[in-house]
Amino acid sequence: MIKRLEKSDDLMKVAKLIFKTDEKLFKFLFGNFEKAVKKIVRLVEKEKNIFSYNNIFAYYNEDKIIGILVMYDVEKIVKKGVINDFISVFSKIELIKLFFKSILLNPVINLKGIRGLYIQNICVDEEYRGRGIGTKLLNYCFEYARSKKYREIFLDVSINNRAKELYLRNGFKIIDMKKAILLDFKVYRMRKEIK
Repeated sequence: MIKRLEKSDDLMKVAKLIFKTDEKLFKFLFGNFEKAVKKIVRLVEKEKNIFSYNNIFAYYNEDKIIGILVMYDVEKIVKKGVINDFISVFSKIELIKLFFKSILLNPVINLKGIRGLYIQNICVDEEYRGRGIGTKLLNYCFEYARSKKYREIFLDVSINNRAKELYLRNGFKIIDMKKAILLDFKVYRMRKEIK
């Protein structure tokens, strides 16, 4: 069963799955696994940022979360004032570090020009991979997009991430390759048209 995440769900599990979507990136941004997961949990609890529970759909096996899909409308999320959530989660020093790291990552994380639905993260618990859950989460996203009249879905995936093949099989096309400034972070920007 797939449904929107609630604050009462296992947010620690969700944060761990988010971290697993790109361990290298989250370590760079937020620190080691434990520190990063704690920060992500706090962001998930908030209302207006990209990792908010409002933007997360979870795949449940009985009561256990075994997969997540983080997606949002790019234009709407920018208007929400996401910076306030980050200010409440990170110290001033952490915010300054995040600011400079985001400058280096800007070519990779910049969503300028994207209009439509954006998949921020999708992850299935390692124990449950290979069972079609990733495909089910994508199909859920496609149906959601159709019901809300979106014409396109975008995502970015690290060039060496095996999930790229899942996206290609499900109709996404590579439209660009982006590289961070002075860092070894490269992603493919992908797009799928919704019909």
